[in-house]
Amino acid sequence: MTTAYAKRWNDTMQDILSLYGIDVCVRFDTGSTHSFIAPQAVCHIPVLKIILPYYLIVTTLGDMVLIGSEVFKDYKIMVT
Repeated sequence: MTTAYAKRWNDTMQDILSLYGIDVCVRFDTGSTHSFIAPQAVCHIPVLKIILPYYLIVTTLGDMVLIGSEVFKDYKIMVT
């Protein structure tokens, strides 16, 4: 997500996180069931992705529509 988008959400935690050596702006929502990553950052993740045979369309609480066609199944990100 972009820095401007992350700053719009005051009810969640946001910070800069190093993702495989690349600093990315993140927003943590402990009540969410899924995680999303921007296309600009996904190329830095060294795991296999699954191409979906359909588009996954999600609307956020802020009425932003996210459309995805790739999944990193059972992938965990650890924050230490």
